[in-house]
Amino acid sequence: MTAHPPIAATELRDFLKSQGWAMLDMALRDRLFVFSHPAHAKRQLVYPMDHSAPDYAEAVQRVFSKLAEITRTPAPTLIGQARAVHDDVLSFHIHFAGNEGSLPLAFAAALLPQTEMLIKAAACTVVRPQMHHPRLALAQANQLIEKTRFQHTEHGSFVLKTSCPVHALQTQGELELPTEKGDTETPPPPPFVREVNLVLNQSLQALVNAIEGDRMTQLVDELKQDPHPLISSNLCAALVQMQDEKLENDVSIRFSWAASLPPPTSRPSAIRFQRDYFPRIEEVGRELRSTQTQREEVFIGSVERLEGSMNAQGQRAGDVVLSLFLPEEEGLVKARVYLQAPDYAQAIRAHETNGAYVQVKGQLQAGSRLRQLAYVKSFQVLGVAD
Repeated sequence: MTAHPPIAATELRDFLKSQGWAMLDMALRDRLFVFSHPAHAKRQLVYPMDHSAPDYAEAVQRVFSKLAEITRTPAPTLIGQARAVHDDVLSFHIHFAGNEGSLPLAFAAALLPQTEMLIKAAACTVVRPQMHHPRLALAQANQLIEKTRFQHTEHGSFVLKTSCPVHALQTQGELELPTEKGDTETPPPPPFVREVNLVLNQSLQALVNAIEGDRMTQLVDELKQDPHPLISSNLCAALVQMQDEKLENDVSIRFSWAASLPPPTSRPSAIRFQRDYFPRIEEVGRELRSTQTQREEVFIGSVERLEGSMNAQGQRAGDVVLSLFLPEEEGLVKARVYLQAPDYAQAIRAHETNGAYVQVKGQLQAGSRLRQLAYVKSFQVLGVAD
């Protein structure tokens, strides 16, 4: 085990205090941090206060080795926890039958942008609560992503971890969070990062409660009447994309709160979405997005799949699956469109041409996984010579 690069002395101090270790003030005059624990009366953890001390790295290594022995926790795990002592941490666990130590590459690659979208959706809700965010591009949301770090994964089921210093952004949103149980006075608003994670925690739990209590219709009605809805269609869309239809996986999201702030006492530390929950979440997202007026637009994308068949005239027509670039969605979405024979011929041409893009004019319906593109007015291949 190695503590390289060495963890900061004060970070290790704060971590040990968060684990119930008490600091011996008398040792400070000797430039030492000395800790004891009531449950381990015969053990002490000692290391220099100055990172420039010749034996600093070695002393920190001994601290983690002793702590690993006492807590029966791997030292690398403890080091990771210590480095994130001032961070709120999100862990996304992917559970599925089979080898949970690996994932299909395409699905694993898709988890990162969906995690970013989930965090951005919560941030946009804190700043400007609404059922659908046309663009997840508010300055505070982008700043939060810049401050968020990707952490090492864990043993067991596949785990994606992110963390962000709880005081990383000096800003506040417009949302008023409910007070914790037992509070007799209105507490000061939490830092923005903590507020985003509290909103994410509360909105995810509300979805689970509504699904398990068969109150989906009631939840949607309440959100539509709420001037400051906690759940957006964007959050639902990000969640839905965290399930792979072939793997039929569950997703657990775990919250670890920075030790430098009091942890919320009435919030679940882990929320699990079972595989059968995702179609219902998609329905909620579709309902929330349907509040937006559908308008005719021009879309750019590529042809992913041809699903048509021969018609009575001996020409091919039918469904085509497109991958459309939507700037307001900050990524690609799949959409199915029905094309008559002339346009279907153009789709075949684009599909057979490497790097070809298409332009289609129509109305994109609400949805998360595979949306419907209706009322098509035009369809053409771009950048390919006749």
